[in-house]
Amino acid sequence: MKHQHMHRLACLVLLLLTLSASAQHRSQKGKATYYSRKATGARTADGGRLHHDSLTCAHRTLPFGTLLKVTNLRNQKSIIVKVTDRGPYRRGCIIDLSYGAAAQLGMLAQGLAMVEVQRVSGNNPPYRMDDVETGMPDFEFDFSKARYSFIKEWNKKADEEHEMEDKHLAERKQQAAKRLAEIKEAKIAKEEKKEEEQKLAASQQAKERQQMMAAHHPGIPNNQKKPSSRPQAGTKKEDPSIWSSVFQKVKNWFGD
Repeated sequence: MKHQHMHRLACLVLLLLTLSASAQHRSQKGKATYYSRKATGARTADGGRLHHDSLTCAHRTLPFGTLLKVTNLRNQKSIIVKVTDRGPYRRGCIIDLSYGAAAQLGMLAQGLAMVEVQRVSGNNPPYRMDDVETGMPDFEFDFSKARYSFIKEWNKKADEEHEMEDKHLAERKQQAAKRLAEIKEAKIAKEEKKEEEQKLAASQQAKERQQMMAAHHPGIPNNQKKPSSRPQAGTKKEDPSIWSSVFQKVKNWFGD
């Protein structure tokens, strides 16, 4: 009886281990988010620092260092990332990717993406699943024959820009001077017009006065001149000394 109980317990443990292993390798489908680029330098749950170019992720339950294959179901792009943090805590999301991982999956514009997450074995560092290059490219080195000719071109371009600025400045000055001249001419013309109107008004008033005088004195022609108070030439002017002597005699007579 005791032996059968131990056998059942061992079978149960073996079954649990099998289910756990299958669950670990079973893929998940859900929404993925990503860290902001400004989160670079933040402390992660495993004690490290986050970098926006690193291919890392945050998962709620998987151990730190677990490698996960993440596939964007919209464009079928895939990468492998390493679990370094805990999360996401947003409802409906199953993984939180680094900025660099999200960029390689082509989900930066959407912000959210439907992905498939599958655990992979191995201790290799994260890498992109497509376009994996092997070997080193060939480089050819040679001396430049430019001899800094671009400096002369830069200086020439700067001189041309200065000339254009001077030309535009001169044009603006000419336009301003022309505008001032037009304003001055308009002011002078306005003053001349006002002066002519004043002269015309004065002439009209004089004409009206002459007409009124002619209406009151119909016998006097309009062109007749008023008699002048000044003595005419050839008339004898009385000597004022005669009248002064007469007044003096009368004064003396009354005084006696």
